[in-house]
Amino acid sequence: MCQNMSGLSTAEVEFRKKAGLSNESVDSSTKTVAQIIRSNVVTYYNLIFLIITILLIVVGSFRDLTFLPIIIANMLIGIIQELRSKKILDDLTILNTPKITVRRNGSDQEVLADELVQDDVITLSAGGQIPADALVLSGNITVNEALITGEADEIIKKEGDPLFSGSFVISGECLAKLEKVGKDSYISGLMLQATQTKEGEQSEMIRALNRLVQTVGVIILPIGAILFLQQYFFSGATMKDSVTGMVAAILGMIPEGLYLLASVAMVVSVMRLGKQKVLIHDMKCIETLARVNVLCVDKTGTITVPEMEVAQFILAKDQSLAAKEQEADQQSEDKNKIAKLLSDCVRALPCDNATMEALQQYFTEPMENSAEKIVKWAQNYMEDNYYQDITLEQVAKVFYVREGYMCRIFKKYTGKRYIAYLTDIRMKKAKELLVSGKFTIAEVARKTGFKDASYFSTVFKKYYAYPPSKLLVQSGDEHSGK
Repeated sequence: MCQNMSGLSTAEVEFRKKAGLSNESVDSSTKTVAQIIRSNVVTYYNLIFLIITILLIVVGSFRDLTFLPIIIANMLIGIIQELRSKKILDDLTILNTPKITVRRNGSDQEVLADELVQDDVITLSAGGQIPADALVLSGNITVNEALITGEADEIIKKEGDPLFSGSFVISGECLAKLEKVGKDSYISGLMLQATQTKEGEQSEMIRALNRLVQTVGVIILPIGAILFLQQYFFSGATMKDSVTGMVAAILGMIPEGLYLLASVAMVVSVMRLGKQKVLIHDMKCIETLARVNVLCVDKTGTITVPEMEVAQFILAKDQSLAAKEQEADQQSEDKNKIAKLLSDCVRALPCDNATMEALQQYFTEPMENSAEKIVKWAQNYMEDNYYQDITLEQVAKVFYVREGYMCRIFKKYTGKRYIAYLTDIRMKKAKELLVSGKFTIAEVARKTGFKDASYFSTVFKKYYAYPPSKLLVQSGDEHSGK
């Protein structure tokens, strides 16, 4: 893929900002404060009480307005809860990337995610979050798209593969070019959809209360008119008495207390759920949750905490062992030893993914055997046991590591391979023994770990560029001269 790796110039960045191609965060699609207040105040339920209130004020019967606190409390409960929910939703963001490394004018620099523009070339590495939809230009990374797809699988992204905003980089590093930014990005669409308030959705209890109020509201209009006419025209009551009598009769037909009771119950439930860090989008969802008998979730556990945790450390048991007590003692000893080795291993590795985080939180013992210590031990062991048939496999088994790993760290810290280092020790000791003149070539071969004297002679000659017999002759001449 042929792409411009030097990034955009300052002029190109300014041009894109003016064209509206910057990665500015989108506003949530929640209702405005005015809409929330209007939806809780302008209702048929409140209209009935508004008419009653106006009639009582007109006739001067202020003492009969004691029902108003209940109506006001109902409205305030709904408004306050929706405003609180709006604030939480407005603050909700899936993107949490304060600064991004971007390449501009041929050099890397750190900028805020909101300052990125379309076609910017950015560097993504382990632990970072992808700020906008992008395309991999070079390198390979492993990403987790659980926040946007619900699937916790790690996905490998290579050159030419698309990257979705909101994904996390688990491992690797790459250069990527931003394709869609701001409101056009995939994550922005999800956020707008998540914060959007759906009109018309109500719980069964609220629907029943609304139907009751609407039905009663329709019935009390003619009843109220009949009661007023009957008292004012036929009974000869005054205007004030006729209105107050009519209001007293129809107020008993309206279940304003039931509305308040339902609202208070929901508020208490919201407060209890809030203590459990549950976000309530709509207060009416409390009843819906109360009606749930079985909650089904998929394999990814999308509604659970997105963290890994080591539950238990278990060794594979050898079921062929007959003595259970001996097996238990041996297993306990092996388990402690392997636990220490695993602790050393996870402490030595970089903590750049969720699995390693969980392992480091579980295995908390301080590091005892670093790679450098293992190599030092191996060197001392070889110095003391060079005359034995010691192999790389034997040394690796002591620390439960693979031969390949042991070979790599040995060369890293000594500059030589295992066999070459062991040969150095054996050849130096062989030379000392031969110079002493006390041993034959066959005896020196056995004392330095060689079973075959002829093979020893071949290795010696290759190492020193002369045969071991030369040292024996020189040693003999020196002794005879003395």
